Amino acid sequence: MVRALIIAHKKLIGLRDISENKIRGLAMVFGVRLLCGLSLHFTEQVLQASQGIARLSGPMQGLLAA
Repeated sequence: MVRALIIAHKKLIGLRDISENKIRGLAMVFGVRLLCGLSLHFTEQVLQASQGIARLSGPMQGLLAA
């Protein structure tokens, strides 16, 4: 039981990292550089950085919702 929880936790962390890297990659296309950070601060940073760019704001909100 514990082993299954550890494996599930590891997979969830991996998915979070993949999502953050996709968001960073998309931001770089628009010339926005996001710093490394934990999820709570990362989400705030993404929303703030994409706020002024019309074509970036929508996709970022979609990626954060996923």
